[in-house]
Amino acid sequence: MLGGPAGERGLTLVETLVSVAILGVVAAALSAFSVASFRLWRSGMDQATLVRDLVPAMERMEQDLRQARALVAISPGKIQFTDADGQAVAVDLAADGTVRRQPGLSGSGSAVLATGVTQLQFTPTGPYIQIHLTGMSPGGRSLNLDSGVLIRASGMVVGGGG
Repeated sequence: MLGGPAGERGLTLVETLVSVAILGVVAAALSAFSVASFRLWRSGMDQATLVRDLVPAMERMEQDLRQARALVAISPGKIQFTDADGQAVAVDLAADGTVRRQPGLSGSGSAVLATGVTQLQFTPTGPYIQIHLTGMSPGGRSLNLDSGVLIRASGMVVGGGG
């Protein structure tokens, strides 16, 4: 800093430009950090949304299959069974990515278990039914859930009812 008239002190043009350049570098670094933090937050929110939507659907399918009286038909994207009350039920993946539970096999009174599903697969393996569920968030994040349910029901016809 140079002394000015009457002993005043101030910043030179070079000092001011250096200060502005340093401030610019700090602002750019903070901006990049903020963008990265937002992307990470958004990814976490996508994952949480998928878990919130898919886990209850998987739990409902597990519960239904554990309590099923009889399995009527199994194909990769659909299962038909008789529930604990003796009512026919179908669970399947619609073309729009919706997993529906349809009592009475007629489609009336169907309940949406999950949306954004890209794959639903039922695979019989001995006394178990393996369930594979894959969902995709609007942000492009995917989540895979797998479960095995011990079946006590009778009357299974594999590959029918497609």
